[in-house]
Amino acid sequence: MFLRDDYVSDMVSGITQNVTDDWHWQNTIHNRLNFNWQPGEYWYIDASMRNRMFFGAFLEYSFYRDGYAEDYGIADLSWNLVDDNDAVLNVSFDRLAVTFEKNKWSLKLGRQRINWGQTFVWNPNDLFNSYSFFDFDYIERPGCDAFRCTYYHNETSFSELVVSADKDYDITAALLHHGTIKGFDYQVMAGIQSSDELVAGGAWTGDIKGYNLRGEFAYHQPLEEFFDSRGFFEISVGADHLFNIGEKSLMAQCEVMWNNKKSLFDLDNILEVLDFYNSSFSANIMSVMNKWNCVGMVSYPATERLSLSASGMYMSGLKGAYGGLTVSYSLGNNMDFSFISQYFSNNHELLPMNIHAWFGFARLKFSF
Repeated sequence: MFLRDDYVSDMVSGITQNVTDDWHWQNTIHNRLNFNWQPGEYWYIDASMRNRMFFGAFLEYSFYRDGYAEDYGIADLSWNLVDDNDAVLNVSFDRLAVTFEKNKWSLKLGRQRINWGQTFVWNPNDLFNSYSFFDFDYIERPGCDAFRCTYYHNETSFSELVVSADKDYDITAALLHHGTIKGFDYQVMAGIQSSDELVAGGAWTGDIKGYNLRGEFAYHQPLEEFFDSRGFFEISVGADHLFNIGEKSLMAQCEVMWNNKKSLFDLDNILEVLDFYNSSFSANIMSVMNKWNCVGMVSYPATERLSLSASGMYMSGLKGAYGGLTVSYSLGNNMDFSFISQYFSNNHELLPMNIHAWFGFARLKFSF
């Protein structure tokens, strides 16, 4: 058994409506441990832990503390070992799986990351592991409790079956085939999501004259009243390109998401708008709340140690906008400092309140 790609970080975060107003502060100490073990020729065991200690103003609200311990998998692998108004210590496993690999077959059972998405922000094909684009401090992304069977036809083509269950015993099961045609990767998939929707879709990725093009689409049809209900279609397309600036390169990315699901912000859906404020928040949830979404991102290595990135997003249904800025500096071997700023706003007349919020984060991270 050995460890790999582990780290510990200390991050101070603050939130305010206006930068000149009072700020609410929180401190997070985050440690990640990854374990790997090969007990036999064809057998592998993987386990990864997130250990986080929280201090700050938000802990006086019990729903924040409960949220840290919430586990959406069929197995509850998240615990608050310390839980009071002054501090919360949460320990969770987001990877815990056993794998059997032989010849062209791979079988994996347990908590694992299953990423069928091809675009960067909105992923219609990502049935198993939706996540928030805004959560920059969780680069590994969440896992799900699943059985995964993969058959590799050749070096560029494979087919797989995945069956997953969540804490409410809702089943998501789907088949995917991935291949390559004339330098373009493609995939097609179909299945059932959360026991109540039939889903079918696909994706593609390829390069044309130095521009990397990506896209995903999916159609969702409710199973209840199958022939009398109306499904919805969603598609995301994006592109990225490296622009040479002297001896360095600037990476530019853009992405657009569209869907024809009835907006939550129609007048006859006002109760659903209010329900949204009691639901979990993720980029995928945001996508179906807005018919059109678009995002642009740029990143640039200013020096060997200093890197800069910025992003902006517009969400049509919310009449909302997001802006983000990241400055990262390498302090030496395995030690990095980052400053991150995020701004959110919306101006929709049907929402119970307009949101204008600034977030600031300062993080020191050591990898080992």
